[in-house]
This record gives sequence, C-alpha cells and structure tokens, in this order.
Amino acid sequence: MKKLFVLLLVIQSICFTTSNLMAQATQKATQKATKEDTKEDTSIINEVLYSFGGNLNFIEKPQITGLYYDVNFFLNPIVNGSKFGLEARINQGKFITERDSSGNQLTNYFSLADPEQNDTVNVIIQNFSRVSNNLPSHISLSLTPTYSLGKDSPLFLAAHFEYIRRGNNYDYDTKVTSEIDTVFASKDISAIRLSPYKIEERGIRANIKSHDFNYATGIKFFREFQGVIVNIKTMLGYGNRDRSKGVFYLSNFEVIEKNLGFKMGGELRGIFSLKKTPLYATDFEPYVAFYLAKTFKFSKLKEVLNL
Repeated sequence: MKKLFVLLLVIQSICFTTSNLMAQATQKATQKATKEDTKEDTSIINEVLYSFGGNLNFIEKPQITGLYYDVNFFLNPIVNGSKFGLEARINQGKFITERDSSGNQLTNYFSLADPEQNDTVNVIIQNFSRVSNNLPSHISLSLTPTYSLGKDSPLFLAAHFEYIRRGNNYDYDTKVTSEIDTVFASKDISAIRLSPYKIEERGIRANIKSHDFNYATGIKFFREFQGVIVNIKTMLGYGNRDRSKGVFYLSNFEVIEKNLGFKMGGELRGIFSLKKTPLYATDFEPYVAFYLAKTFKFSKLKEVLNL
C-alpha cells in the first residue's frame, strides 16, 4: 500500500512537471508568434498600399477612360517619438483637360478661277469640322517628407518632389460635312475669301512624350474617421511642363474605405507663368484627374501571390 502511494505521488509529480513544461512551451510559442505578428504589423511592407482601378472622364459623359494604379505608403512617424514622416508614391493614370474633345465648324470656298478675268466664277463651298482629341497619360514618382504640427494633429507641413513622364496622344481629324458647287458673280467674290486648296478628309495621329520636374511645399491633411481614411494635399512651388516653366500648383484628395478597400480620388495640377505672355499658352491649362480603385495591403497581395 505504501509502495502504491509512493508510485501515485511519483506519477502525479511527473504529470505536474510535464504540464508545467508544456504550458511554458506554449507560452513561449505564443509570445514568439505575437512578437512576429507585431514585427510584421510594424514593418514597412505592411504600410505599402496597392490600388488598381480606372480613370473617370466627366467632360462629355461619365465614362472610364483608362487604367489607373498606384503604389504608396505613408510612414508617420519614420521612427517612434519623431515628428517627421515620409510619403512615397508611384502612380499611372490619365488627365482630363479642356482640349480632350473640341470641334470647330468651318467653311472653305474653293476655286481655281480668277475673278478678275471672268464675269462668273465656279466655287465649291465646303462645310467641314476639325476635331482634336487629347487625353494625356502620365507616370509619376513623388516623395513627400512631412512634419507633424502637433500630437494627434491631422495637419502636417510637407515638402513635395516629383518626376512625371507625360504622354500626349493627339488625334486630329478633318471631316467634310457638306459640299455645294455653285456660281458667284465676280463682283460678289470680294465678300468671301477664296482658297486655292480643297479640303480633304484626313486624320493625324501623334504621340508626344515629355518629362516634368516639380518642387513644392504646402500642407498635408491625414486622418482616419471610423474606418475611413481622408488624405488631402495642397502644394505650391516651382516646376515645368514641356517647354515652359513657372509656378507649380497641386491639390489632390483621396478617400479610402478600409473595410471594403475602395478608394476615390482626384487631382488638380498646373503651371502658371509670371510673364505677361506665356511661351506656349496651352502649357498653362490645368490638368484634372478623377479615379476609382480597389486598394490592397501589399503584404496581403504578397501572400496571395505566394511571393
């Protein structure tokens, strides 16, 4: 009986020790996993967002005009306890301008006869339209260092540096809408302007690429409200567009719904010159962009693609 009691004590002791060892092992494994999860959550790759969607054009009618995507992150702060942050961004999209779709109705009076040597002149009256379409696309890379204006403040002082490669796809179409062959008295010819050239229907296609560099400072607003992120930037500085240089301005906004991952954004940018006469007036037209996109965390995308 005494031996049985001792045996039970030994078995109980072994079970208790084993239980303690297993509990300690489980606790260590849990702590390790928690540390790894925390490390992953605070790593830079978990701050990187990837968005994929389309650009919107509201000039003629609401429509999707092309592919939009961006990859960006905003580290705030860069290191704990610091007021300095950094936003980096690369994106591709299309701008909307007033030149996107414009048509001019014109009239051409064609004749090879000399009114001074004839009493009457045969004239071909041509009504025609010239339509030019331009939907500029762009790929941009920007860095925006920030400085917090206060603890828990949504406002930041910001500097903005960007490079943009723009592509302008020009479509220039001439279409004759009507043509009338008539006769004018030579004395009435002075009221119109005769042309020795007859209008022919034709289309011209051209793609022109340019490289812009812009530098600016301004204010950044960044705040999360109940699962909705609002990100707004307004910048003013110096930049170039094609052949012209001047004061650069930029204002953009983004609203991101975190649960579903949907993003809506827009941008207004341009250059204006301090000179009375711009080098090229069309270079100073504002560019506008609107887009809708689905947003993913890059770390989750990496898991899906098994990278």
